[in-house]
Amino acid sequence: MGFTVQQKIEICLHAEANPQMTQMNLAQWVRQNYGLARAPCQTTISRILSSKAELIASMTPDLRLVRRRKRTNPVLRRILTEWMTQGVWEKHPMPTAIITSVASSIWNRLPAQLKEGTGEFNGKWINNFVKRLNIDVDEMDMGYPLNKVWELEEKVELKQYLQNLIALEGYQPQDIFCIEEFSLFYSLPLDQIFDVSSIDLGLKQADAPAERSLTIMLSCNLDGSEKFEPLVVGKYEKFDVFKHPRFTSGAYQSNRQILNKINQEFGIQYSSNVNKWITSSMFHKYLLSLHQKLRAANRKIVIILDDSSSHRIINLKFSHIRLIYLKNNSNLKFPNYADHGVKYDYLPLNYGIIEEFRIRYRIQQYQWMINIQQSRCHNRLEVLSEKDYKIPLVNVLEWISYAWSQVQPSKIQTAWRRTHLFPMNNWSANQIATLPAYNDLTDEQSGYHTLVRLISQLNVVIPWEIDELVGLVNERGKVTLMYSSIEEIINSCLSETLDYEEFLQMDEPNNMEWFSTNDVMEKPPVKRQTLADRQSSNHSYTPSLKSASTTPSFEAPEKPLTPASPYENVQSSVLKVLDLANGNYLNLRPETILDLEQALVRHEMA
Repeated sequence: MGFTVQQKIEICLHAEANPQMTQMNLAQWVRQNYGLARAPCQTTISRILSSKAELIASMTPDLRLVRRRKRTNPVLRRILTEWMTQGVWEKHPMPTAIITSVASSIWNRLPAQLKEGTGEFNGKWINNFVKRLNIDVDEMDMGYPLNKVWELEEKVELKQYLQNLIALEGYQPQDIFCIEEFSLFYSLPLDQIFDVSSIDLGLKQADAPAERSLTIMLSCNLDGSEKFEPLVVGKYEKFDVFKHPRFTSGAYQSNRQILNKINQEFGIQYSSNVNKWITSSMFHKYLLSLHQKLRAANRKIVIILDDSSSHRIINLKFSHIRLIYLKNNSNLKFPNYADHGVKYDYLPLNYGIIEEFRIRYRIQQYQWMINIQQSRCHNRLEVLSEKDYKIPLVNVLEWISYAWSQVQPSKIQTAWRRTHLFPMNNWSANQIATLPAYNDLTDEQSGYHTLVRLISQLNVVIPWEIDELVGLVNERGKVTLMYSSIEEIINSCLSETLDYEEFLQMDEPNNMEWFSTNDVMEKPPVKRQTLADRQSSNHSYTPSLKSASTTPSFEAPEKPLTPASPYENVQSSVLKVLDLANGNYLNLRPETILDLEQALVRHEMA
């Protein structure tokens, strides 16, 4: 029993619109809808649903079917498409000779298992490739090109354009959306004794902290009545899900089935590449999927977004989606640079919506860590080790979904009003979603106050201030993806092959570079001392990681230093934590002691 691509997409959309339907019920719907003699088997339905993403990607915005013949060098084509997209938007000349040279250069840089052929591309191959891209950015609409980017000084003209558009097409508040993306350090240690200064200060990330980050794209409409599924991009294509209660009983034959199950369970869209960036191809596929849903519902919407590289697509003519680009005035070549340049935009998500999302995510992270601390620690002053702050990625995706659901419509409406893009009196009161009765000061700040309370409940050496926690420089930095080399484009289109669970083992104590494993193993056991012992003794306390000859002692001065240095404050905090359980800390877990001592060494080196 065979189905056309169009029929398979209709089956997927019907299943998504009716989540309560079982696959057997869906099979009966297929039989009735297409006049079949018998219903397809459950295996057929399952196979169709598991390939939804590929089916959506096989169609153009106007629903013309694309031949699904397997093409050679699919990875090269994806990278070359990304390069072509950025070049078209930057209005770079692209003769056939240059495209041929770039294609060969990409082929030479790819891993051997991703190459096909000899790396030589003739003019016919290039012409067919460009033709399939269906570039339409220069087409005009309402007197402006489809890829018109509105500058800051054009805001008055933009507001008039939006009013004309609403009057012409009859858009309601429910039909006007905004899209924005940002970084999230999802496994950030909640104790600042660990090495988090590079994240907090906005330094470029190259080690473990950057490995545990994601790029998240959120979208919501003007009155807060609808939110699209978050698009989440990480580094790892594979990760363990079977410890999560929702996945313990499933039998999955491929990683694709696992990802489809995750997306279905949590209402997100997860993708991966080495750079953890949203590429223009990825964004185009996201819009295609959204367009099919809107077309099935006979609905049209407007999406307001900035002109970052991830939003640049070359097939802009959607029948049910209109894209309006605003100039991104914080253009960066890398999202981790501390210098953010000119910063001014009027995208609603930057007026408190993203901050509220971060607060809701950190609430779940603190609750998770407090539960771990209460279940593992026998002493009320015990602190968690750095390893304890690592979170399974499947839990992170669940928290992202829940955090987005907790952002209230009142917060969203307030953010849209602050942009002054749309006068709310354009619509009657009954056209805007009615909000439940609430107190502005209480309800809109409830997440903030909850997070403040949880911060005080988690026992740490150096706690976070809430404003620092939700305002990390490297999370505020705009993820604009201004590619600076062909290598960056290649990495943004390749998935990391290392499993996430393997990564969790990469920075275990026996793999750290802060000290020599052999030196530590050869040292005799050191009897732990209390703070009183150290103060009464004539010798100084020295961390066991380093010898006394290489590590300065922590002798208390005869006279107090005023003011105390940051390092001395850290030292004092750690030593207080190490004095537990009636004057000794022999009952501390070894990994906790090790982490704290390493933190002392790092702060000393800083």
